[in-house]
Amino acid sequence: MPNHRQRGKNLTQSERIFLAQLRSLWPVLDPLPTSVLAVSWRRRVLFANRAARRLLSGEPERRLLEDAFAAGDVTLAPAGPVGAADLGVDRALAGQPVEAEEVRFSVRGVVTFLRVTTAPIQGPDKRAVGVLVLLTDVTELVAGERRASLLAHLGRALVARLDPAAIAAQVAELTGRGLGAPCALFLATPTGELEAPGQGATIPPLRTAAERALARRQTLWSGETLAAPILREGQALGAIALGSPAQPPDGPLVEQVAGLTALALEGARLRAETQAASDAKDAVLAVASHEISTPLSALAGYADILAHVMEQPVLNRTALERAAHGIQRTAEQVQALSQRLLDSERIRRGQLLVERRPGDLLPVVRETIERAGIGYGRPIDLEINVSALPGRWDPVRVEQALDNLLSNAIHYSRPDSPVRVRVERRGSEARIAIEDRGIGIPEADRPHVFEAFRRGSNAAAAGPGLGLGLHLVHEIVRAHEGRVWFDSVVGRGTTFWLVLPLE
Repeated sequence: MPNHRQRGKNLTQSERIFLAQLRSLWPVLDPLPTSVLAVSWRRRVLFANRAARRLLSGEPERRLLEDAFAAGDVTLAPAGPVGAADLGVDRALAGQPVEAEEVRFSVRGVVTFLRVTTAPIQGPDKRAVGVLVLLTDVTELVAGERRASLLAHLGRALVARLDPAAIAAQVAELTGRGLGAPCALFLATPTGELEAPGQGATIPPLRTAAERALARRQTLWSGETLAAPILREGQALGAIALGSPAQPPDGPLVEQVAGLTALALEGARLRAETQAASDAKDAVLAVASHEISTPLSALAGYADILAHVMEQPVLNRTALERAAHGIQRTAEQVQALSQRLLDSERIRRGQLLVERRPGDLLPVVRETIERAGIGYGRPIDLEINVSALPGRWDPVRVEQALDNLLSNAIHYSRPDSPVRVRVERRGSEARIAIEDRGIGIPEADRPHVFEAFRRGSNAAAAGPGLGLGLHLVHEIVRAHEGRVWFDSVVGRGTTFWLVLPLE
């Protein structure tokens, strides 16, 4: 028992009896990690063990219970003095011991959960002369339970969410409710700004805290706000911020919430992409069916013509040749369509066959453009500023890429508008520009131009298509260690640039 000078005149007879009883218990109570206070029936703290003195910062003995806690800057959270009723002292004195009640305290500004247990100490007359108060710090335990409960709620709530805004709003609501603090979740826009679809968006300190945490990519505590960035594989997705009474010990939980949110956002993105791919696949199948059915109908028509010609007593060679040429052209169309679909699947599997060998690319360019002009019945202006383009090429694949670009330029422009091709050399690179004065590519479609089965939002007016041509161009150029890009103005045309390395 601590060696304190006894001032008998300040103690009642029952308090002296209480102290006498404590002397036999104190060697056991003093070293306990649990804070133990001996409180008399007058609510005075007669003795405190070492843990209690550390909790209350100083010597709480001889003070009223409320004064001892106030002197140690220990209050109820979020605010309020600690009274005897809060610790169950009154109930214990009335013969109703308190067992393991959890109370939220603020210990020198830090939120702490203490489990309160009180037991009466009886005098010779069997009446309670005082109370032993045991305060066990269960902050970590409570934090773990809250963490598990909050994360479980979030996991169930987010599993079926597809909309990022709905995910953000749900996380902000559940986290704010779970931690009892204002909360906002901000999503990063493509321009790097933050927007908050959920609650708390109008609280300026939360936005400021979120911006700082995202900029520094770490959890930050400012004294008033707690914020953590939402990151996924190095990509900034947003940030979550909470106000008071959130505390630094909540940091690990907020980081876990941020991680779970990142997973939910990534899952929503993947599900949306999967759905979009499925929709695109259905659209492609419909278009492919349409494009195949058209030449098949033509083949059937030419077959009928052949049958009719063969039934005539005099062979009409002109009609026969027309039908034969029609069958040949139609078969080539079906073959080209089939080849595009096969190439798309090869690209998906990483098996696009490109056989590069030394040669001059210029004859390939000339022949491709000449054949396209004849085949599409459209003049193509060709400007060549080089005498040769030596390198290692797959001439069939390069021809395929050029033909796809020329086909697009002709298909998406008016019959009377020009299509130009410029061929030049810059340093160790060959540059080929295919320019049209067609419909152009809308701004929103430009990031997806080279994706498989994607067409511009304004392309439908020009007729059906698979959306594979530019994807194949991109992959063929990439296989030649080159680059492809475009400049476009809606309603005024597009220029595609192919850049290929020379020897």
